Amino acid sequence: MPCCKADLTGWCRNLPAVDYKDKEGNEYCLFHAPKNKKGISLEEFNELVFKKIENEIDCDLSETIFEGDIDFKDKTLPAINFSQAYFSGEAFFMATHFKGDAYFIGTLFGQNANFSQAKFEGAANFALAQFESSTRFWDARFGGRSDFGVSNFSKGADFSYANFGGEANFRGTAFGIGGNTVFYRATFSRGADFIGKTFYNEVVLSQLNIKEKIRFEGTDFTKVSFLHTDLRLIDFINPIWRKKYGRNLLYDEIKLFKKSDGRDIETKNKEIIKNIFHGLKRWVRKEFRGFQNNFFFDEEESENVEILYRRLKQKYKEEHNEPEVSNWHYGEKEMFRKSNLWRRLLPSLSTLYWLSSGYGERPVRAGIFLFLLIVSITILFGIVGIEQISQVGVSEVVAIKKWSDISNLDNFKHLLLNTLQQTTFDRNPDYIPKTLFGKYLKIFTQISIPLQTALFAFAIRNRFRR
Repeated sequence: MPCCKADLTGWCRNLPAVDYKDKEGNEYCLFHAPKNKKGISLEEFNELVFKKIENEIDCDLSETIFEGDIDFKDKTLPAINFSQAYFSGEAFFMATHFKGDAYFIGTLFGQNANFSQAKFEGAANFALAQFESSTRFWDARFGGRSDFGVSNFSKGADFSYANFGGEANFRGTAFGIGGNTVFYRATFSRGADFIGKTFYNEVVLSQLNIKEKIRFEGTDFTKVSFLHTDLRLIDFINPIWRKKYGRNLLYDEIKLFKKSDGRDIETKNKEIIKNIFHGLKRWVRKEFRGFQNNFFFDEEESENVEILYRRLKQKYKEEHNEPEVSNWHYGEKEMFRKSNLWRRLLPSLSTLYWLSSGYGERPVRAGIFLFLLIVSITILFGIVGIEQISQVGVSEVVAIKKWSDISNLDNFKHLLLNTLQQTTFDRNPDYIPKTLFGKYLKIFTQISIPLQTALFAFAIRNRFRR
């Protein structure tokens, strides 16, 4: 009787059945018989596979169950069909030359699969394929369309230096939690589609060479690195970003500030401060290295992350997507501020810009800061003292001798009037400072409050400019 797979595959109809029947009484040819039921050794089986490939121009090995490890290294294969085959051992396709179309639709790779430096002249179809162990397409060359749609890489995959000469399809592809996925320096010449969550562990999309835009839709980027990739050449549709303090941020920023012990820089810094109070000697001995790691990180790396944010901002500015422009502008300025130790810790212009208005993108913060600035200056005027110079429409300010005098409502109303008159450059103010310090405070008031008001207005404009 012919193989029970003959009606499905067709190509094994004339092959004899081996001495094995399953529970239903089905018979199998040598290629479709289960592992260890073929009646020949692994070496003999592999030789038959190679012989079949050599004798055919268009070789069909669909649904073949491979006995164990098989090595196609440096071999030239014709148009070939491995669809729904099962590679029970390791499959080596290193530097294999596929002269025609290669079909691996629904193929199961039970062990390591290595396609490093493989060359596909025609289409390479891995749709629905299952890769259960380590998978490598390092420096692979895809001349035609490559299709990995709905395939599953359980332990990630390495596509470093891969060259996709034709359109690449990764729709519904799952790069699993069992390992990292790397597309380092991969080239996409005719575009690519990544649709669905896709990434479940750390992914490297660094230094991509994108000649035609690639598209991500509904993709999770919470663990994806984009260093040195031009993000202006990528379309992000409904992306999932990591969030912090109400903004989206790149994983590269998280990595920059996260140390090997898993704690982020803010947690680590709090511990450093706590240890200072426990004893300077103990802090110096046990925390100095951590202090170096957290505060003196590679400034060049932070500048590279800043460039990523800038490119995203430029991309969305060209698309007139103002909410995204606002988000990535904030990230760009954050990286600039944090890239320098003194700029981050001392009251630099960047720090004040961040604190006072969130780089012109946080109107609520700017408004609160303006309110606190007015109240603080008003209280300071009460402490240094002011003199009444007008007798029209005002009453004398009670002498400020203790803190409770400032909280006196009548006093505070006059002090606030003084602050507002100084702020608006009133030519006929009702009060003047009593002391030299008060005169300096007047100058500071006439500079700081109008400036903060402008930042507040700027932040409102940025929020509602869409």
